[in-house]
Amino acid sequence: MPISSLFYISSASQAAPALAAVRHGRNLPMARRWTVAWGLAGLAFDAILLFYALRGRNNHWLSYVSGPSQTVLALIALSHWQPSVSGRQFLRVTAVAFVATIVVLVVSVENTATFSLVRRPVESLLLVVASLGTLLLLVRQEQGNLFQRDWFWICVGLALRYGAAVALDPLARLLIGDSRTVVLSGLKVKAVVDMAAYLLIARGVWCPVLPQHSSGRSSLEHSPSLSSSPPSARGS
Repeated sequence: MPISSLFYISSASQAAPALAAVRHGRNLPMARRWTVAWGLAGLAFDAILLFYALRGRNNHWLSYVSGPSQTVLALIALSHWQPSVSGRQFLRVTAVAFVATIVVLVVSVENTATFSLVRRPVESLLLVVASLGTLLLLVRQEQGNLFQRDWFWICVGLALRYGAAVALDPLARLLIGDSRTVVLSGLKVKAVVDMAAYLLIARGVWCPVLPQHSSGRSSLEHSPSLSSSPPSARGS
């Protein structure tokens, strides 16, 4: 069965944040750098998935690498917007704990030759909670225009992207043997939702670089005068 052009377009849309980042060059804040890395990682993994698919080879196993990798990148990106040091540390520790949990699930529960039963819902719920939690924390202290804030668009985009994936893999795993058409229709709907999410995230990356209204390291990382320094680390 030929691959729908919709999937190609959706996958290519992951490059949108990187294209938007060109506007700022070396002045791109750390959180956005990790966000761009998240998008480019997804694009690279999709290229590998396509390579296997076009040759009729099973590529489900790769999602057990790509999904957790992107989840970690996204969590690190969100950590750079946390108003407190403890908040940043919590998300980074969560990223490590998540990887350990996925390893246990893959060894004990998952079948890497088909759609995920537990991994995809776990990572999706984790990022929905993390992105919406970050959004609520920052909205409470924001006194300016939300539409000029990178975190507003990126958190909304991440919540949309991962919210649509919460139940998809378990349902696909359940229906793939009897109703491939239903599974394919669900994947097409998700592809459209993903495109919208990538464009929202790209809008956040495109936002002007403004100071963050918080204390400590977080505000310094969003300051244009410091963000031009070469980063020592990047985050999702």
